[in-house]
Amino acid sequence: MPLLQLIKIAISDSKRTIAAIAINAALLILVYNLHIHDMVVIYPIVLTLAVLVVYLSAKVLSLARLYKQLDAAKISPVQDVYESTVPKHIFETVNHIHDKHLNEIYRLRRQMETRNSQFSQFIHGMKSSVAVIELACEAPAPIVVSDIVAENEKLKKALEQALNLLRLDAFTNDYVPEKLELADLVNQVVNDHKRDFIYAGVFPKLSGSATVFSDPKWCGYVISQIVSNAIKYSHKCGEITLEITGQTLRITDSGIGIPPEDMPRIFDMFYTGANGRRRKESTGIGLFMAKHIADKLGIGLGIESEVEQGTVVILTFADNRLG
Repeated sequence: MPLLQLIKIAISDSKRTIAAIAINAALLILVYNLHIHDMVVIYPIVLTLAVLVVYLSAKVLSLARLYKQLDAAKISPVQDVYESTVPKHIFETVNHIHDKHLNEIYRLRRQMETRNSQFSQFIHGMKSSVAVIELACEAPAPIVVSDIVAENEKLKKALEQALNLLRLDAFTNDYVPEKLELADLVNQVVNDHKRDFIYAGVFPKLSGSATVFSDPKWCGYVISQIVSNAIKYSHKCGEITLEITGQTLRITDSGIGIPPEDMPRIFDMFYTGANGRRRKESTGIGLFMAKHIADKLGIGLGIESEVEQGTVVILTFADNRLG
């Protein structure tokens, strides 16, 4: 910082001190003239100016050192506070704020990178579906209608996933909890997946009932993701049971199961595991989304699985949310 600007700041910050020195000079002149018959003015003024120059010089040097530290803090918050005129706790507070903002920037940057990666995957998936539909339209025939329908379903699911990812940041604005009949919600999810059940040759079986307190749309989304996975990894002619007991929903399939080495990471974003890698349509987003939203809803989500024995997903709703 320029010297002239430092001097201006020093004078501006020291108005009270300068006023006190001026009052002291006036008192010195008065005392000298009361005790000495000759008018004495120069000596008190020179003495006062000397004190003022020394004080302002020290103030300017202190400010120069402070601004140098502050400039360095713009790059790195770690500074030697013992050499500064500023109390240590002030620098510690500045460092804390600095670290907090850096962590928030880093978190937002990772969030944006993850979001960009997610949408990149969705776009590539949708491009593939569009390409298949275009090829089918070039040679229209009854046999290709099923391909168009299947690819269109993939497009719809990808678009729905993308929209839900966008809604996650504003979850509280899109969350409307209410009492709902869990059996009705589960039955609706099963009906929504009717085509998937038929194509996979898998049969649903629903039992039990309960009243829970949750957001029907988001809760239905969680259940839908789990049912979709159960269908995807079930053996043909298998059965998926959806059993409601008390405040718990158990979704059980008799499919290929999850290898034990994959269990610790099944809720990680983009982690598809051994089973997912064998299926190109797996994105590794479904269970991540289900877990994330279940946590937001206050629903416990646990998974038990054995290879070739099937998988059980347990959703536990809190009793104290009723009433």
